[in-house]
Amino acid sequence: MPEYLNPNPILRNTVHYYWSDKMMDTVCRKLPDASLCIVFNFGDPVVVSTKDVDSKVIDGHFLLGPQSQYSTINFKNSKIFGVKFQQKGAANFIKESLIDYKNNVVPLVETPVAELASLVSGLKDTDKIIDFKKLLDYYLLVNVDMIQGASGIFRKACDLMTNCDVKNIKQVCDKCNCSNKHLISLFSYRTGLSPGLVLRINKFLKVIEMINAKKVPGWPQIALDCGYYDQAHLINEFKKFSGISPQMYLDNENAKGTNVLAVH
Repeated sequence: MPEYLNPNPILRNTVHYYWSDKMMDTVCRKLPDASLCIVFNFGDPVVVSTKDVDSKVIDGHFLLGPQSQYSTINFKNSKIFGVKFQQKGAANFIKESLIDYKNNVVPLVETPVAELASLVSGLKDTDKIIDFKKLLDYYLLVNVDMIQGASGIFRKACDLMTNCDVKNIKQVCDKCNCSNKHLISLFSYRTGLSPGLVLRINKFLKVIEMINAKKVPGWPQIALDCGYYDQAHLINEFKKFSGISPQMYLDNENAKGTNVLAVH
């Protein structure tokens, strides 16, 4: 089972959480969450694939960019540590447009934060996630842009979408007092995704949250609570993002022998 730890409180707007796990002949399904992950893999190469992109074999550590659909990761024999960034936080660290990372997996050594690969090399022989947390907390506290951060409009829009306080992008623009064009520009740079797609993903994540919390009053009610038009709309969107129906996810989170990675 994966183990999770929260970051230093100062990093709460940048990092969602750290996690660690051991994988033996495991196929994991990474559900889209409009955020960026860095996976430190101490073990055999992994195979990453999505529905629309050819499979990639990655040897070592890698960056998994913002996804608009689920991806599968095949692990043979690996010990992994991971960093999951907040939707509004990855750009504070990467400090360049995330558009090139959309639906992409990139070896860490080919990214602007390649130095992280050598930084964590000393963790190869440890199984303690707390050692990983201490090292990454220190590195991120030094390197994250705490002063600039995200714009106020972007932060507010992210919070509105994360909390599902809006049903459409027009409501986001009205509440943030900005144009749709400006919002698209902000989200493309800071998340690599359009605001409309991020809103859809957050509705999907709210459904996942309710299922995981065993709060399932019925699919019509969940559809209403999460901002869908009806139950059919909910099911269609859930299948697009996960590859399985919400009922299948509820019945068995490991449906078809596929685990869920980094959804917490």
